[in-house]
Amino acid sequence: MAEEQRKIIEGYGVTEEAMGVPIRSNMETVVIGVSGEGIPVHMDYEASQADYIVPIVRIKAHTDFDGPIESGYCKMLAIGLGKHNGCARVHREGLGNFATVIPSVASTVLERRRVPFGVGIIENAHEHVYAVHVTPGERFLDQEPELLALSKRLMPRLCFPHIDVLVVERIGKDITGAGMDPNITGRSALGVSSCFSGPAITNIVALSLTEGTHHNASGVGSADFITRALFDDIDLTATYTNCIAAGALRFCKIPAVLESEEEALRAAIHTCPRVDPDQVKMVRIQDTLHLVDIQVSESLVPYCEKEACFTVHR
Repeated sequence: MAEEQRKIIEGYGVTEEAMGVPIRSNMETVVIGVSGEGIPVHMDYEASQADYIVPIVRIKAHTDFDGPIESGYCKMLAIGLGKHNGCARVHREGLGNFATVIPSVASTVLERRRVPFGVGIIENAHEHVYAVHVTPGERFLDQEPELLALSKRLMPRLCFPHIDVLVVERIGKDITGAGMDPNITGRSALGVSSCFSGPAITNIVALSLTEGTHHNASGVGSADFITRALFDDIDLTATYTNCIAAGALRFCKIPAVLESEEEALRAAIHTCPRVDPDQVKMVRIQDTLHLVDIQVSESLVPYCEKEACFTVHR
């Protein structure tokens, strides 16, 4: 598994040659303490031996829970540095408790190891860097909620009140940890969040896996229909390992498998209650990261022409 982690970051161009430093990938962890809730706090062995730890993170909304601290400095300290052992242990507390568990575990890391500062990257709706913040370690818990609030204001969304069929051309871990972002689709491991402000979606069709996901189909369970090509590309071991460790079994359930894209679309339309197939409200996106250019069915064109957030190209 350590070698697989190395391969993944190499796919992002992070190699020893490019960075000019050694890369040490090791799944061994040590327990450095116990959190306030009594959770053993695991840390990557290599990091535990370092003089200083500097997390470099994207600060953004988490895919599966809502809270003042979601994905960022604290999650990296609590889960990222914990590797598989720490991740699995924290997830045993349940995603619904993450808003308190993650800050608590992160606090133990900050108490037991030297974390002088962190680098927080905030991206805009185009996944371009909007801001880079350097935050002192002792200010992580104070400043991260402010940075998260900024990140959420910049998030993209599908600007429709309702979608009958959402077609997602590709899903994958390199798109989001949940394969397709629940902040866009509304479908998380815990169901629809009360904070979700996007459209109600009746059916989701997923067509393929990204190359960068390395056959890990975590998040496929958020779809209602998938193609045979996507199904045949799934590495069940990688997918189940990921979802079991994350306590997100909903994400690894296999949807209805149709032989072709056309069959999947027909099935998705057919199972939309009280919808005339000629008037189906269908939206097609490349993935949940890329929402600038989307395709819509003819029935949605009048709506798009009225809304200022859209530019229609026929």
